[in-house]
Amino acid sequence: MLVNESLKSYEPVSVKWLSTPHKDYAYYACDGSSYRNYAKDAADDPDNGVMDPEPFYRYYNHYEDGSLHIGGAPDRCNEFADSAISAVNNGYWSTAHQRFGYSSHYLIDPGIPFHSDGVIQQGGQYIWNSYETTYHSIYENYVNGQWTSGYEFKDYVQYNTQSITVTDPEEAVEDNAEHSSQYFDYIWTEMYNDPQNFGSDIYVAYYTAQCVQECAKYAHGLYDYIM
Repeated sequence: MLVNESLKSYEPVSVKWLSTPHKDYAYYACDGSSYRNYAKDAADDPDNGVMDPEPFYRYYNHYEDGSLHIGGAPDRCNEFADSAISAVNNGYWSTAHQRFGYSSHYLIDPGIPFHSDGVIQQGGQYIWNSYETTYHSIYENYVNGQWTSGYEFKDYVQYNTQSITVTDPEEAVEDNAEHSSQYFDYIWTEMYNDPQNFGSDIYVAYYTAQCVQECAKYAHGLYDYIM
């Protein structure tokens, strides 16, 4: 299935989506720690194409299917959480926060519907279209554009005061993926049926906000688990 021509009018996703939300999740999860900037600066590094080499691991390690539980994100989240705990136990607080930033990335990615469902639909688009014209890219561009203006999704991160208890990072990733995957079909269908106006659909915004808020809660829980 090719991407609707009318969707191609959207600007390509910028690096800000890859960077800013991940940095914000990690930064605000640290609850004012003097080391929080180490977490913030590290949180987007897993998208550098080096930590998870192209092409397979760059995608597989950032995905967890909410129904099938297939993906590499749980293992990567747990790997860096363990590394962070080891750093804590040895008093290396800057390293611990850096590794928390890495770990949080793999927890947060499956909290967005396009990282937790629709692998077949998305795979078809990757075959026939450039990345910038896939629904995945266009949706992330939508979130980026509404991060600090419009729906201001960042507020659900910055002003979040709740935490979801994490006792197993792998399980936390799986649960977060299950939560976000329930919204994939609606968002995908809305993008296909109403490509010019999907961004103003109140349910797309509401479901996105639910995912963003859930991710913020999990990020706090992961920080508490490590520190």
